[in-house]
Amino acid sequence: MKKLIMIYFLLLFSFISTLYSQQKQKIDDVFLCKPDKNQIILDENYSFLDSNYNYYDEANRIDALANKYIGENKRSDSYFFDKYQSNLEGFTKLKPGNEFYISTYNNVFKSKIIGYQLWDNVPMGYSFNPVLENQLSLKEDTSDYNRNLFICSKYENISTINLKGIEDKETIKKVTAFLKEYEDKIEYDKESETIDDPAEIKVFEANFLNSDKREYAVSYRKRVAFDKYASGIFIVNEIGKIAVTVVEFKTEFNYYMLLGVVDYNGDGQYELLGENGYYEGIGYELYKNNAGKYEIIAAGFYWGV
Repeated sequence: MKKLIMIYFLLLFSFISTLYSQQKQKIDDVFLCKPDKNQIILDENYSFLDSNYNYYDEANRIDALANKYIGENKRSDSYFFDKYQSNLEGFTKLKPGNEFYISTYNNVFKSKIIGYQLWDNVPMGYSFNPVLENQLSLKEDTSDYNRNLFICSKYENISTINLKGIEDKETIKKVTAFLKEYEDKIEYDKESETIDDPAEIKVFEANFLNSDKREYAVSYRKRVAFDKYASGIFIVNEIGKIAVTVVEFKTEFNYYMLLGVVDYNGDGQYELLGENGYYEGIGYELYKNNAGKYEIIAAGFYWGV
């Protein structure tokens, strides 16, 4: 049993490490956040700035904090800090009173940091997150979990999150025709049982590259074996020609797919909100166009076994 648990954690570490390896830029004015009971929690992920980041060292540091404030017997599953204190240095750079504009799939509202929560993120272990006011009393959406991922931005003119892709069948057919060439090259594992799940293709129209023409974000995900996926994310023009490859099309352990698009700083150019996962794990990231190349600027809320 211990050996199996260790294998799971090694797989999870591989999943997170892959995400870290893609990080090129971190902007401190935008974060991922989500509702949690009567509050909103924010994931900082400053660890992306540290090339020597060690997942296990970080977990041990947080566990030591949990031992002190929750107790070694872990009878409670959370502890709330209502103010910043010196022993929280290294866990957060945000302070109570720091203000953010929170974007959801249907509205934007202003909020502020009111404290910090140490909580049991089963089966990951304890997590530490800044907490924001939840003035709208938003609750977890149990019908569509994508609606539970928010964007916390310093910019008042942030857009709402567009989770609804285009529906025009002719347009979808035209701008995704290029995927056929990639599908023909999917690598099926001869040693594993093939899973013939239908491909999940998402298409969003917005201004991504400031080209003054119609632009589309396209993502493809198909499970081809128990622990293997074919996936990729692209920006294409109105005739379906690839303008930018956001995530290279590969057949591998991890998958990448779009959840929606958002203009987090109000400059008229939209960022990509994506999901990165594997067969028993998940995480989220926000991609920004930087001189024609998409880079992750915020990520978090990892979960997996």
